[in-house]
Amino acid sequence: MQAQRQQPGFESPILRQTLERQTLERPNARTANPYTVRMIAFIILLLVVWAVLAILGFVIKGLFWLAIIGILLFIITGIIGFIRRNVRGNRS
Repeated sequence: MQAQRQQPGFESPILRQTLERQTLERPNARTANPYTVRMIAFIILLLVVWAVLAILGFVIKGLFWLAIIGILLFIITGIIGFIRRNVRGNRS
């Protein structure tokens, strides 16, 4: 007969019973409460919505500042063009 090899940590029957009881009491994905699963899905959905809104906020804010810079440059170019046109008109 071959000698049975014991797994490390299972030398004590009390320890074995405790580990078996903890394994049986531990919930897994199949036995999880449906309310808990829905709540986790809702939290993930809120995180995704938050991330999308944050990215859109950065894009819109960036476009807003680009629009302001474009308007300012348009006005400055118009003013410079008007001044140069008047200067050239006075020379002739």
